[in-house]
Amino acid sequence: MANRKLLFGFGTFALLVGLVVIICLIGAYSGYRRVEREQDQRDKFAALNTEISAEALDAVANLPMMYKERVQPFDSIARSKLRQVSGSRKLYGVPATALMAEMLFNDAFDWQDTPLFHVAHEVNKERLGVASVDSLASLGQIKGSLPLMEAMGEARDRAMDGASTKVDDEVFTLLGLGEEAKQRFRSLLLFVPPTQAQYNSETPDYLDWHLVDDAGAAGHDPKLLARMGEDLSALRKNWTARNNAGIVAAAKGLRATITEMSPVSLPSQADFDLERRFNRVQPFVYAGWLFFGTAAFGIFAFAFGKKWLKWGAFAFAVAGLGLMAWGFYARTVLGFQVTITNLYESMVATAAGLTLIGVGCSFLPRVGSVFLAIGGLGSWVLLLIVDAFSVKFDPGIGGTIAVLANNVWVHIHVPVVMLAYSAFALAFLASLLALPWSLFSDRKGRDPDLKIILKVSTIAVDVGCVLMFAGLILGGIWAYDSWGRFWGWDPKETWALILFLYYMVIVHGRFTNWLNAFWTNWLLFLGGNMLLWTYYGTNELLAGLHSYANSAGGAGFWDNFVHERNRWFVWTTLGMGGISFLSLCAYLMTGGAKRAHPGGAERPVDAGIEADDPDFTDEPNGLVRPN
Repeated sequence: MANRKLLFGFGTFALLVGLVVIICLIGAYSGYRRVEREQDQRDKFAALNTEISAEALDAVANLPMMYKERVQPFDSIARSKLRQVSGSRKLYGVPATALMAEMLFNDAFDWQDTPLFHVAHEVNKERLGVASVDSLASLGQIKGSLPLMEAMGEARDRAMDGASTKVDDEVFTLLGLGEEAKQRFRSLLLFVPPTQAQYNSETPDYLDWHLVDDAGAAGHDPKLLARMGEDLSALRKNWTARNNAGIVAAAKGLRATITEMSPVSLPSQADFDLERRFNRVQPFVYAGWLFFGTAAFGIFAFAFGKKWLKWGAFAFAVAGLGLMAWGFYARTVLGFQVTITNLYESMVATAAGLTLIGVGCSFLPRVGSVFLAIGGLGSWVLLLIVDAFSVKFDPGIGGTIAVLANNVWVHIHVPVVMLAYSAFALAFLASLLALPWSLFSDRKGRDPDLKIILKVSTIAVDVGCVLMFAGLILGGIWAYDSWGRFWGWDPKETWALILFLYYMVIVHGRFTNWLNAFWTNWLLFLGGNMLLWTYYGTNELLAGLHSYANSAGGAGFWDNFVHERNRWFVWTTLGMGGISFLSLCAYLMTGGAKRAHPGGAERPVDAGIEADDPDFTDEPNGLVRPN
């Protein structure tokens, strides 16, 4: 058994390390080749890092502007906009704040031939004349591309028929960003806050900010508007001339004028400092790599049975959770005072929940290190996904508020449900490890190592059922408090109930001993489909009351199902369903249902309990029962 554990530990760790090494090598090689191809552009921007002082850049980064329904520092807006435009956090060796400021304030710089716009699809690269190995197009290529304009007309026709594709979406995005870039993204310069009267009113324009020369800014003191225009002109002039002292003076003057116009509409400087610190630290990105350390140490702790390895995994997990806790604190303070408001935050919360449950169960004998390993691995993968696909999972703070965000139950119900999803996801990951094992070598679940993994999934399901039941009750209380009814058969709440009942069937099967190791793992693996549908499918494919539900703008189920935006979900669920079907066929074809036990069924085993656990004992009929 020790050799098998050693093989399992080294094999799994080698797989993890190999995956990371491959990702890093591909990234390093791609980066090296990209630097070679972009050398001319890098030379154009090289002086920017030295000519603009840290103090000057800090003053510009601290300017307050309205973006995505929230007043935030220019630093946040620049990072978000650059990622939207180029798909990168940093371009040509220049930080996002400096690059966007160069575009906004340097009137002497020619952006026409600077590749900025991310192009993912080969057909659009051909339309723009972008080399296949590159991923960025310039404004000149977008403006001068007749094939792209023709494609826009065809894409518009398909959109009217509900048959739009991702290639079409990219065409619209490129042309829209191109129009913004023609004006050097100056539509971002919403410096003029609402007047005191507007801010204190209940009209929809109480959050409206305006450009300096916009008609909507006319309600302010003309002297203040004139001073703001002078400060903005001075900022452009000094940035172009690389006059750092002038940049600092103009930026501070501009902020002072904004504050004088409407001091109540501005966040405090402490909040701005917190947000800029959050941008620099990137807590969810680095927490993911701490969770990778959790998984690695947890696997070795399971393989070697060394306590110091388990404590190493525990330390990595606690450090990662601490970093994520601070990240959620920052987003809650800076946003709408709600922990989870959108798809990005719910994914990150699910990732945190995986490791949190792992830490909570890490003190259980023999299974603690496996909990840490599986929880850390799941958290790492989820955080990699949300960081890599930031277009789908927008990391910006702000946007749509969760329904009734001012209600106390949103602070309780949503985190509890996300934690339940995390527990079920942990059970799915455990079944992913155990399903081949229980199918091909140990269908009775007698192997001690397999029993450990099965016990992990058992505990995870129990925790998930308790949390999901609590989430259903809390959601009903919230609904009654808000709408006067406890239950309304909304798709989300209905499928949450179905998910709960599905896992309760598994719990019932374990306690009545009619599920052996294979059937337990098979149902838990299939439960991954149920979980994914409840978490994502109901929101994207069905109309409902919950946040980001029916986001296709009123499209029907089939239109949402075939939409490119949801293709990853469709293929993932079909793939998992196909694996479930094939494994079931393999089990039945190899006589799994005809093993020796009276009545023709394989002798049942309580798959969640170790036979050698001192608190349990084997009974003559093969069942494992508590003493």
